[in-house]
Amino acid sequence: MSAEKPDAWTDLPVLTSWHPTDPAAASHTALPAVRLHLTLTLRREPASVGQCRRLFDTTLIALNVGADCRDDIALILTEACTNAVVHAAGETYRVNLTVDRRRCVIEVFDHGTALHDTHLNWTAEDCEPLERLGTSGRGMLLIHALSDAVEWFHVQPHGLGVRMSKQLVWDADRRNPAPANPPRSVANAPR
Repeated sequence: MSAEKPDAWTDLPVLTSWHPTDPAAASHTALPAVRLHLTLTLRREPASVGQCRRLFDTTLIALNVGADCRDDIALILTEACTNAVVHAAGETYRVNLTVDRRRCVIEVFDHGTALHDTHLNWTAEDCEPLERLGTSGRGMLLIHALSDAVEWFHVQPHGLGVRMSKQLVWDADRRNPAPANPPRSVANAPR
């Protein structure tokens, strides 16, 4: 299975999980059976970054993703969204979140003028010493450091897309939590 990069800015769904699903993994009972896809179109304003981060974190908590893993995802998401808010053009940007049994994939698309091609595949070695960057470009390094895979690409006719993936670590203590207030049967309910 392969994913195609978007050719134009549209409101059509974008395939975000380009990794084939391993049928053998489906029988592994230790991992929750999960497949979630959220797409948000947000106003390009600073408040949208926090709103998006809180929504995604709440979603990952509900799915029992471990706290350290959620923190990494929150930082990755925050840096990518902040780049769209600060450096892009247009009134909106789009964020996709896809979660399956093994990974979280985040995509951010904006209407910016995009990066120069030499910056699309930056690594930490390209930015040594770190002080050379000042505050510009550090977000890209954080995204690289905390993601398992990162891909920046041009969105036609203009704009930039970034796809980041992170292996999920599940919270074993909350995998199958007992309900706080078990439901009572109607037959045993007080009258």
